[in-house]
Amino acid sequence: MQGYSIMTFSNGDKRFAKFDGKIAGKGKWEGTYTDIGGTGKFERCKGEGTWKTQSLGPGISHIEAEGERTFK
Repeated sequence: MQGYSIMTFSNGDKRFAKFDGKIAGKGKWEGTYTDIGGTGKFERCKGEGTWKTQSLGPGISHIEAEGERTFK
């Protein structure tokens, strides 16, 4: 799978990321992400890392991500 995400934080700042992933087992996915900017604090952020997720039930998932991010 491939796509883009917008994460909105409680103060209204947004982080934009591109992600790629593949099936890693029943109800599991894993892949990579690249930060591509955002608004507020995240306006000039850049970063990348890996992620993995597992379905815990209908509409519920656990996601773990690891990586590095810089702010300019």
